[in-house]
Amino acid sequence: MRILDYLKSHPRVILWTTLVLFAIPHILTLWLPPNGYHKWRESDTAAIIENYYQEDMNPLHPRVNQRGDKSGITGMELPLYNYTAALLYHVLEPDPETGPYFQIPRGLTLLAGLISLWLVFSIARFWLDELGAAIAAWATACSPLFFYYSSKIMPDIWMLTLGLGSVLCYLHYLDNRKVVNLLGAGLLLVLSAAIKPLILCILLPFLVMSVRKSDHKLQGAVKALLFATVTIVPVVLWFLWARQVNIEHESPGFYLGENMGSFAEMLFSAQFFKKLFLQWPWELWIGWALVPVFLTGLVLSIRRRSLRASWWWVLAVYIVFIPMAQHARSHDYYSLIIVPPLALLTALGASYLWEHRRWYSRLALVLLLLAPMGTFARIHQRFGSGKDFYEVRSEVNKVIPRDALVICHDDNSAILLYQLNRHGWVVRDVDTHHEVDSLIKLGGQYFLSDEDIVEVTHGGDIRILEPLEAYSDSLQLLFHRPGVRLAWLHCYQAKEKP
Repeated sequence: MRILDYLKSHPRVILWTTLVLFAIPHILTLWLPPNGYHKWRESDTAAIIENYYQEDMNPLHPRVNQRGDKSGITGMELPLYNYTAALLYHVLEPDPETGPYFQIPRGLTLLAGLISLWLVFSIARFWLDELGAAIAAWATACSPLFFYYSSKIMPDIWMLTLGLGSVLCYLHYLDNRKVVNLLGAGLLLVLSAAIKPLILCILLPFLVMSVRKSDHKLQGAVKALLFATVTIVPVVLWFLWARQVNIEHESPGFYLGENMGSFAEMLFSAQFFKKLFLQWPWELWIGWALVPVFLTGLVLSIRRRSLRASWWWVLAVYIVFIPMAQHARSHDYYSLIIVPPLALLTALGASYLWEHRRWYSRLALVLLLLAPMGTFARIHQRFGSGKDFYEVRSEVNKVIPRDALVICHDDNSAILLYQLNRHGWVVRDVDTHHEVDSLIKLGGQYFLSDEDIVEVTHGGDIRILEPLEAYSDSLQLLFHRPGVRLAWLHCYQAKEKP
C-alpha cells in the first residue's frame, strides 16, 4: 500500500497528524463550564482558580468555597495549575457578571496534553525508530483516559506532563551523564509529585535503568537511590505542610490521602481486581481497538527483551495502586501514569506488524485508524453541556449578595457552591433542625436546594412539593416562605440574622 510506504518514510507526518487531530475536538470544548463525569473535581479546581483571582493571589493560600464562616485557606496538592490559570485571569480580566473564562484552564490542560504527546514521542526514540515513536504518540492520544482528561479543568495532565519531562531528562542523563539533565529530571519530578505523589513510582524504572547503564552496578544503584531521596523529601515536606495548613485554618478542603488507611477494604474485593486487570487496561488505558496490537508488542518485548523499562514502569504503577485501592471506584484519573508505557508496547507491536507487506501491515493500519472511533465510543457519555451554569449564576446575583454565606443541600461538596460563586456550607441530610439552625447562627443567610419532592396523593394525583414542605420536622420554621425560584434552584432566606 502506498500510504504505508509513505508513512514509513515520513513518520513525522503521523506525529503532526496526531497533534492536530487531538487538538481539534478539545478546542471545541474549551468554553464549557464544569460538566459531566468528575464535574465535582472540575468544580473544586475551578473554585481554587476563581478564589485566587477574586480574593488573594498568595500562591500559598489556595481557598475553597466550602469554607463556612472560615477563611477557606486549605492545604492541598501543589496549586501550580490553578495559580497559572489565575495569573492568566488577571491578564484577561473576565467580567464577574458573565462568569470565568473556562478556555484558560481548559487551554492549559490541552497544552499539557499536546506536550505530553511530544514527550512520549521523544521518550520512545530511545528504544524505537522514528516510526515507532510516532505510533507511540498516536496510541497515547487514542487512550480513552488520556483523551478525556486532556479536556478537563483538572491538574492531572500537568502531573503527567511534568513526570514525562522528568523521564526524558533522566534518559538523557543516563545517555550523556550531564548534570543539567539530572537536575532537570529531579526538579520536574518534584513538581509532578507535589501535584500527585503517585508519579514517584517512576523511581523504580529509574533505579533499574541506572543499574543497567552503569559499569559499576552498586554505584549506579546508590546514585539512583540518592536521586530518589532528594526528590521524595521535598514532596513529603510539601504534603506535611499542607496538612498543617488544614489544621491551622480548620479547613474542610480536600487533602490527598485521607482515605489511605482504609485501602484494605477494597484491596481484597473482586471489584478492585476487576478494574485494574479486566476493565481499565483494555477499556480506558489502551482502548479495545488497539488491544491486538498491544498484545503483539507485549509478546515481542518478552521474546526480544526490548522495552523492559516499560515492564518496570507498569509494575511500579500497579504497586502504588495498592494503597489507592479505596479510590478505584471513581478516581480513574489517578491511573494516567500507566498510559505511556502501554503506548510504548503498543507502538512496538504496530512497528512489527508494519514490517510485513501483506495483511499484517493492513491490519495494523486499520486498527490504528479505528482507535479514535473506539475512544469516542467509550467516553462520549462522560461529557455534559454545562448549559445551566451561567443561568443560575445570573439569577443568584440578582437575589443573594456576593458576601452572603449560603447553605446548600447538595450531594457533593463543591459543585453547587461553585455554580453560585458563593461561600458557605454543604449539607446532605437537611431534615435535621439542629444542624441547619447551628449554621444559621454561624452566619448562614440563605438555604438553596435543587430537590423537587414528588408526592402522590390518595386520589392518585401527583403534586410537586418545595423542599421545605417535604421535611418532617420544624426546619420550615427557620426560613421565610414561600421561597424564590432561581433557575432550577429553590432559595429560602433565613429568619434569624447572625
